[in-house]
Amino acid sequence: MSYAIPRLDKQPAESRLYTFDFSQLMLTGETVATIDSFTATPSGLTLGTAVASGQRVQNRISAGVTNTQYKITVVVTTSLGNVLEGEANLFVRDI
Repeated sequence: MSYAIPRLDKQPAESRLYTFDFSQLMLTGETVATIDSFTATPSGLTLGTAVASGQRVQNRISAGVTNTQYKITVVVTTSLGNVLEGEANLFVRDI
């Protein structure tokens, strides 16, 4: 099974809350138990503290270099012991 990597956008001065939804990868009743990592490459973004709620993870992302694409990677362990990885491409650009 393949999954499309979502594309996110923000302007350099924005500070936005982003949600990563793992529901398509989980069984009914399964939830995020721990957030193992929340990273961005290359460096340049400011990441807040990731918070889990049910089957979702939220984090505030700010800063970034104009005209740069960042890869956001979120790794979680679920209530059933599954380790899942979610990714998104975040483009910082002046609109």
